[in-house]
Amino acid sequence: MWSMIDSMAATAKTAKMKRYRALGFAIILTNDAELDLLDWLVAVRRNGMPVAATMLQQEALEVARMCDVPPAAFGASAT
Repeated sequence: MWSMIDSMAATAKTAKMKRYRALGFAIILTNDAELDLLDWLVAVRRNGMPVAATMLQQEALEVARMCDVPPAAFGASAT
């Protein structure tokens, strides 16, 4: 484990990462789902409302639910 941490800390690309996930490990939304999320964000901002990170996370979870992504498989994390 320490060798992995040391190797990640040695490169600028991964030195500031808080978590490491191998490619293909994390559940991501489809392009259409991400566009739905973007449309929501633009509409909220157009109305002059600030968007907190928790609001964005909750909306992402709702979009994932509508796309039948299991709640345990998608955390809508910032990383």
